[in-house]
Amino acid sequence: MAQYLFLLLFGTLAASVPTPTTSEPESCASASMSHATWEVKGFNYRSSVIYTFPSHRIANGYVDFNLTNLALPSTMTCSASSVQVMDFFYGNQWFKCLDPAGNDAEFQFDKASGRVDIQQKWECTDSNPVSFMATGSTNVKLECQTKRWQNPNWTSGAFYSTEYTDCIPQDFTLKPAELMATT
Repeated sequence: MAQYLFLLLFGTLAASVPTPTTSEPESCASASMSHATWEVKGFNYRSSVIYTFPSHRIANGYVDFNLTNLALPSTMTCSASSVQVMDFFYGNQWFKCLDPAGNDAEFQFDKASGRVDIQQKWECTDSNPVSFMATGSTNVKLECQTKRWQNPNWTSGAFYSTEYTDCIPQDFTLKPAELMATT
């Protein structure tokens, strides 16, 4: 009986010990070809329009989010501000993303349509050197709330009116429409 219990316990312990694997980690180039997808976290739009006089405004729009290329180990910070009134972002200007690993990425945004364009360049040097360039686009449906206030007792030197728009941050993934590799 004791021998049977020993075999039963030993067999259970042996079954729970993980077996070592000998597979190599996927190369950067291979991951880039098979996993080229961007993950966007916290895409956020907000704006403020402040009138100090009925005819003088101070206006700014802001976009920020985190961008991860699933083929690469780093996450980039993307942010932009604009003073182009009224929608601030018209999809006509590229804004750079900051990547601690040094990969180049940029985006543009058209608020009216919700279109987000991303382009990124990166290099893989862990095996045969390869440079990649990817571009892609998607539309984001913003859910925003605008708060307006007008000073009923306005006098010179005070705010005449304010308008603040805040949107709920959005998460989404985006596959490049175009991926080019050069050696």
